[in-house]
Amino acid sequence: MISKKIISGIMASLMSIALLAGCTTDSETPETPGETPMETPAEGEEGLELTLEELAEYDGQDGNKAYIAIDGNIYDVTDLPPWSGGVHNDFPAGQDYTEEIREVSPHGLSPIEDLEPVGTIVE
Repeated sequence: MISKKIISGIMASLMSIALLAGCTTDSETPETPGETPMETPAEGEEGLELTLEELAEYDGQDGNKAYIAIDGNIYDVTDLPPWSGGVHNDFPAGQDYTEEIREVSPHGLSPIEDLEPVGTIVE
């Protein structure tokens, strides 16, 4: 007959295995059907391509990234303090500011000179 110590040891081992198996997580979060994740492409990946209508979704509001377009390039300004909250000097993110940055802005292109484009505008 099997001793109580052996049975207890087997039970403890099985419970440990069951506990550890329950601690694993799926690394991917399932998407809601029809929902597009708003992510910046990883370095080395092909750049993001957005229409102006799609760019408008990246307005820095409700957890969205803040993107602006200049000369057909899309820049992520989410972490730039002047764009805090998705607005800079009454200009909301999610827009093409090619003309404004050249004709109205006192600083011109200098704030984005160190930024790499995350994508391009397409028709």
